[in-house]
Amino acid sequence: MEPAISVVATDEKLEVTASLLYETTYLHLDEGDELTATVGPLQLALTEQAHTDDVIRYAVAFPPNADAVDVNVHFVRTGRGSALASTVRIPAPFAITSPTPTGLARGDALTLSVSRAWNETTLAFNGPCLRPMLPFPVSGDGALTFDTGKLFVDDGAYGCTVRVDVRFEAQGTLDPAFKAGTLNAVDAAQVRSFEMSLAK
Repeated sequence: MEPAISVVATDEKLEVTASLLYETTYLHLDEGDELTATVGPLQLALTEQAHTDDVIRYAVAFPPNADAVDVNVHFVRTGRGSALASTVRIPAPFAITSPTPTGLARGDALTLSVSRAWNETTLAFNGPCLRPMLPFPVSGDGALTFDTGKLFVDDGAYGCTVRVDVRFEAQGTLDPAFKAGTLNAVDAAQVRSFEMSLAK
């Protein structure tokens, strides 16, 4: 069994999401088993999220963190070996301190400033005219510049509204009880977002 665990913090909430996989098959929790997460003194159970496909996810939301904080995820199994030591330290909050653009043409430079430096800084872009893409690494010195020519716009699309996520990323460790596989870390990100129009 292999888990996929992520923690995403915004200025509104800190959300823990987990899935359990056997090879490429998503699994339901067995009766009596549970996934829980601990942030500071607060421990909450993850619950199964509604879905229309075969991707089974469990999630829970905590209040937003005021500083860097450890997040621990526990897979508790009745009468069998549990995995109680998957953990990650979520970065402290930050702010976008420069004005955000309302619109750009593909190929324009996107320039932003953030309130502090972070080595693992990325930008993620999501919009109905964009092809799925992984987040793009950018400079972690607090001054961010990105060439929007790297974005792939669908053929036939003239542009759309795009959500831009500025991500301070971190990785933690999985409990060694889990099978070694391709997902060998707990992923985390502190995220601040804005929307802009992107023209092709």
